[in-house]
Amino acid sequence: MENYIYSPLISVLISVLLTMGCYSFGKLIIDRFKLNSIISKVSYVEFQYLSFGLLILIIIIFPLVAFFSFSNVLLKVSSIILCFLSTIFLKEFKFLYKKIKHHYKDNFFKIFLFIVTLYFLLSLSPLTSADTLDYHVGSALNILRFDKYVLFPEWFTSLQSGTGETLIALGLVIGAEQFGNIVQFSSVLTISGIFLKFHENFKAFDSQFFLPITVLSCPILLFLLSGNKPQIFYSSLLFFALALNFIKLENEKEKLISYFIINILIFSCIVGKFSFNLSGFLIWTLSTLVIVNKKNFYKLILIVLVTFSLIYIPVILWKYINLGGSIFTYFFSPFPLHLPGYENFFSHNKGPQEIPFPYFLFYTTPSRFTEFLGLNALFFIIALYSIKKNQKINFLIIIIFLYILVSNIYASPSARYYLDPILWSTFIVSISKPIKFKKLFQQVFLSQTFVIFLILIYSIINFLPGTFNYSNYKSMKEKYAYMYSGFLWLNEIVPDNSKVIIINRPISQYKDYSISGGFNYFTNEKQAKYYKKLIYEKKPNYIVYFGKTPDLRNLNNCVDKIYKKKDNVGYHATRNPFNKGAPYNGYIYEIDYNKLLKC
Repeated sequence: MENYIYSPLISVLISVLLTMGCYSFGKLIIDRFKLNSIISKVSYVEFQYLSFGLLILIIIIFPLVAFFSFSNVLLKVSSIILCFLSTIFLKEFKFLYKKIKHHYKDNFFKIFLFIVTLYFLLSLSPLTSADTLDYHVGSALNILRFDKYVLFPEWFTSLQSGTGETLIALGLVIGAEQFGNIVQFSSVLTISGIFLKFHENFKAFDSQFFLPITVLSCPILLFLLSGNKPQIFYSSLLFFALALNFIKLENEKEKLISYFIINILIFSCIVGKFSFNLSGFLIWTLSTLVIVNKKNFYKLILIVLVTFSLIYIPVILWKYINLGGSIFTYFFSPFPLHLPGYENFFSHNKGPQEIPFPYFLFYTTPSRFTEFLGLNALFFIIALYSIKKNQKINFLIIIIFLYILVSNIYASPSARYYLDPILWSTFIVSISKPIKFKKLFQQVFLSQTFVIFLILIYSIINFLPGTFNYSNYKSMKEKYAYMYSGFLWLNEIVPDNSKVIIINRPISQYKDYSISGGFNYFTNEKQAKYYKKLIYEKKPNYIVYFGKTPDLRNLNNCVDKIYKKKDNVGYHATRNPFNKGAPYNGYIYEIDYNKLLKC
């Protein structure tokens, strides 16, 4: 990955320029298609320019990089145009400042501005988490290496990638490591803008900034906003789709445009991350029930077919072309279940979490602080008191209940998948009458906000210096990036252009293209032969494993001899100081790739 970054500081500057360009692009799109009248009913429109710009980019870029072999040219040209568009944002910044200046007397605004700034600074820090350094960055890098978005069956975890990785590639093509992080940060603006706008009509609390503060103080956001894992971005788009159902639409034309936007948002979320199929379907059902009537029934069907064909079908075809099997399978599963081992992998992804439901609603440990919902779980209870004559609110409460019920029957959800019902519950509170005991409620949440402040400040002090120069970057990564030290050693030891099979996950840290050996964990000896044949065609030179003792599993009989070994090459680093892992050793084995067909 580091071969694509000019320097840490330049990486940050380019990431910010791209972000400003996406903001300007979103404004141009919204102005050009005259969407302001609808969007401004849901949110202050300035809060949505960035997310809409990013969304349109995904819709345009994904099919081009998935089906055509000119990704590098396309992404470079797109990035340069966006950097140019950033000048428009700079010209308009003074007008944005004037719009928020009159809020300075509100103490809650100051808290809101402070926490948003801290999250933004956190998004500028280098990448560290295992998922991020595995398939999120790895898939984006392969788009650049192969000039096309290619899927590799032996790399099981990479098939969790979706359309969002194209934005990570858009940043990396011009050396912007943090751009994917800022994409996730955009969700802060999307979500906040919705709550701020609905406060104008309902005023559940004295300050319009209080409810956005409660959302931003939810501990799970520390996890979701500290990397480029594209989840909270899609949660925010889905939340916008939900909010569109609670505005007054003036005429039939506005209803159709609103429904068109809702379908684009929902289908984009599902193809971005398949786990949004449940929440997306529930919001889509609510939206259809709210908008449908005898006059527009067939028009709504046409809108569904058009948006489905535009956004969903290309992803299905892409997977079918790359992975084979039955094309209908991919409508119901993100994985090629016809291939050996993927049933096990699918079950593994639905397996029990370390802190299962309902414990993560209120309980955690210091090492798992960013994996629970904190005081925000109270909104589930408060929302129940809003069951009244408002049919839409009642529908929304039913949707929350169905989400909790279905997700626990057919999956084993973790706290991060409960961000959506948290947003929905908080939204119910925002459009209800002012709650009782407001001052006590505010004091309780301010205590949680204070804890989040301290964690964010600690994180920024430790992580942000990694953006200043390469020395700080390397030091920060060695302390906090998953298996960075091991890959640093590997990159120094093996010759350039070596083809290696890496058993461990964060393979994007290898200096060149690497072959994933992750299939080992989900296949037996017979099933593994299928993937050994695929790997044989790539003619690997080495097999690499990081761990306490060698565990090559189905590749154990394929190695010739140990090439290099280093004890305590690193430790399992994480950002959480209470979750520091044990040291591990590094093993590099020579391999005769011809043995792969027999071993």
